[in-house]
Amino acid sequence: MPKCLLWNFAEVLLCWTFVEAQGSSDGGITVQEQMYLLYDVKLECHQNVSLQDPTDDLCPPGWDGLICWPRGSPGAVTKVQCPRYVYDFNHNGHAYRKCDINGSWVFVESLNRTWTNYSDCLRFLQPNNHEGGK
Repeated sequence: MPKCLLWNFAEVLLCWTFVEAQGSSDGGITVQEQMYLLYDVKLECHQNVSLQDPTDDLCPPGWDGLICWPRGSPGAVTKVQCPRYVYDFNHNGHAYRKCDINGSWVFVESLNRTWTNYSDCLRFLQPNNHEGGK
């Protein structure tokens, strides 16, 4: 049993080392630095949201784990620029959320989450067929 526990610890340590190396191998930021950035932005978001007056007919502003969303208009799609504080995102793209006609963000029951489209933000991370997968 102790041998198995030691092996599991070694796997976790190797995995973390690999993730750390990947996060900083191209002169970017480490995973830990990325987490600190997200935490700081989250705190700022919560502070800004707490200062706003609630409006019943609009979708509420809030933090979704990556973006601090502004209020949304019922029946409309809200578009925000992909955050610059997420290192590997396409910073020229946009993320989207839909506010339903009742003033609530569209919710996906199967995922137990609010629907958000980050596909434009992830384009930078996906191989481009025109560039041979670079």
